[in-house]
Amino acid sequence: MEYESAIRLISFVLIFILVALWKILLPRGPLTTSKKWRWFSSLSIVAINPVLVRMVFPVLAVGAAQTAQNNGWGLLNHFGTPNVIALVVGIVALDLVIYMQRY
Repeated sequence: MEYESAIRLISFVLIFILVALWKILLPRGPLTTSKKWRWFSSLSIVAINPVLVRMVFPVLAVGAAQTAQNNGWGLLNHFGTPNVIALVVGIVALDLVIYMQRY
């Protein structure tokens, strides 16, 4: 999508504003911690989460793939597929899964 980033950002901002107003106007109960601390901790999670997702998860995926290859796990390892063919099949399969997610 051409405007995917803008749509995601606008959606995030609108949902954030709605939830913030909801929490201010209709609190569920008495506060046990200060509002400043709660806002700081919530916004810190919002800031740290994308960094962790973009940095840690790819490393975990590569580690899992390396472990699977070393232990002979997986469908292509089961059939003893040559590395070049396994690479092509893997790329096509991943592209197919991404295509199916969008449509």
